[in-house]
Amino acid sequence: MTGSPSDSHYDPPPGPVARFDRVALLYRVMEYLSFGPLLERCRFFHLPALLSCRRALVIGDGDGRFLARLLPANPQLHADAVDSSPAMLRLLAGRVAAMGAQDRLTTLCADARTSLPAASGYDLVVTHFFLDCLSAAEAEQLIARVRARLAPGALWLVSEFQVPAAGRLRAWLARSVIAALYAAFRLLTGLTVRQIPPWRESLALSGFHCEAARTWLGGLLVSELWASELISPASGPWSQTTTADPRHSHSAVLTHFEFAPPSGSVPGLDPAPSPGLPPEPKPEPAPGPPPEPDPEPYPGPIPAPQPVT
Repeated sequence: MTGSPSDSHYDPPPGPVARFDRVALLYRVMEYLSFGPLLERCRFFHLPALLSCRRALVIGDGDGRFLARLLPANPQLHADAVDSSPAMLRLLAGRVAAMGAQDRLTTLCADARTSLPAASGYDLVVTHFFLDCLSAAEAEQLIARVRARLAPGALWLVSEFQVPAAGRLRAWLARSVIAALYAAFRLLTGLTVRQIPPWRESLALSGFHCEAARTWLGGLLVSELWASELISPASGPWSQTTTADPRHSHSAVLTHFEFAPPSGSVPGLDPAPSPGLPPEPKPEPAPGPPPEPDPEPYPGPIPAPQPVT
């Protein structure tokens, strides 16, 4: 099944579309010759955490190996797959059909930078080795546009290359590998991007926080699971509550701010008891006879002492 592209566009216009049809049939072979099974391990590592999701938006899944694993593992999930390569989408649909899950898949052949499915309420977004094909501005805008289509507490699964933060030698090797990959895909597909965008900052700006992360090859490969926060309407002008969606196995985040009135009485306002608190009990009299009253005071002034003769 193929959905119709939406009419939403943004400025500035994106760069030219990379032509991944040229490498579709050889993509898996190229991947194994370069990194062996590590890219697949990167894609599949967080799959057990996705079994409670119901609607997924998968952007740039390539030949469909991830969806061919996810849909059979989660029989309740329906997925919309977006890719600009018709050849990649044909491979994806064929793999999903071979698993008997084609009725829960909708494909859209479009540039995700300009066109997304018109649906909303997704509780899962998947971008495996896709954000590195975007510029910094394109990644930020795409994440913001996708965020508007998500259900509260949705998950975003990202697999990417990165430059490790620790170790000069590791960082140099990672930069060399990433530069070689960009050069190869620029030659094979016409990809114009030359560096990985700061996608973590863009996710954080859109209200996501990282739930779990796993790295391979000394930090060159990373797979991270991000969750969007659920913001409830404030009960008053001085209160705000933020919680994670309980449908997923996320660690709940709870932040609560309350307005504290100034000390002392406020003119024109009578103090009222706090709602829901029981009244204070009155003290009961002590057992036994009541105490005797105090003796009456001496009536009159006290006489001055007289000298002894």
